[in-house]
Amino acid sequence: MTREQAASKVAKLRKLADGSPNPEEASSARRKADELAAEHGLTENDLLGDSLSGCYDELVDELQKLGAEAGLRGTTGKAFDEIFARLKNPTPSEKVGRIRYIRDFLKGPVASALCFLPSVEVLVKSMRETVDKKLASRGIDPETMRGKGR
Repeated sequence: MTREQAASKVAKLRKLADGSPNPEEASSARRKADELAAEHGLTENDLLGDSLSGCYDELVDELQKLGAEAGLRGTTGKAFDEIFARLKNPTPSEKVGRIRYIRDFLKGPVASALCFLPSVEVLVKSMRETVDKKLASRGIDPETMRGKGR
């Protein structure tokens, strides 16, 4: 079994564990998922990366659209342009880190400082909600996407 196949099977077992009304079945599925992940050396980043690969480009497009609609200019516009420049063309393994970067930026002090303008505050809030909804739609708890040390 390849790492990709193992990651897919772990995701299916976790979904079964989370959705099973039978506690024994849920426990067994969770245990098998953990054993399979350990056997193949899969980290949480590996497993999240598989889930994120389908939504990453879609998410970046939605955030860019929100930014364009806000019509930001000057320093504030440059800050958001910098975000989008860092998001272009990631490898599959970079997607988890980049999603963490987006969430950390939108929930961090730089975004808060930019929110002195009501239009920017609305934009940042919309972007936060977009990221969290997109992750949740893929079965990922947005809070697991916080960067290291946060």
